[in-house]
Amino acid sequence: MKSILNVTTQTLVGAALIAGSINAFAIPGAQRACSVDGTGGANVISTTAGGGIPALGDFAPIAGMSVTVNNGTSARNVVLQFSADAGVDDLAEIRLGYSVDGGPIKFYGPQNLANHTQYWENRNNTSVASLPPGTHTIKAYWRVSGSAGKTAIMDDRCLTAE
Repeated sequence: MKSILNVTTQTLVGAALIAGSINAFAIPGAQRACSVDGTGGANVISTTAGGGIPALGDFAPIAGMSVTVNNGTSARNVVLQFSADAGVDDLAEIRLGYSVDGGPIKFYGPQNLANHTQYWENRNNTSVASLPPGTHTIKAYWRVSGSAGKTAIMDDRCLTAE
């Protein structure tokens, strides 16, 4: 009797896991954005430093990196995770910021996404934004911190909000 119960329990648990995984996502669609083409190269974007004193106006939107979070009637902290294959010229760095609902660019965690290395690398950033009740759109922005003409390049990239 014990072995029949174990087999039945395992079968039911397995079926529930399979059925639940068909429509379940760890992160809802509106809260994740990825722009990935693998090794194709058609996904590459770049930005260049304008020189002078860095200002928030130097930031440019990162193509395709926008997510929407619905807090309902409660304020809450949202964990933002950004990653990309990226590279930047020598003596320069990539800075990362976020705009909520089209507002000014703010920093909710580390700003430095990448320094120069010999090859492109996977770059990651985790930030925590406190958001009021309601639905909010969060967009990622970047800039090159360096002298005029320094360039940053980004390929496959993802932004999630949890």
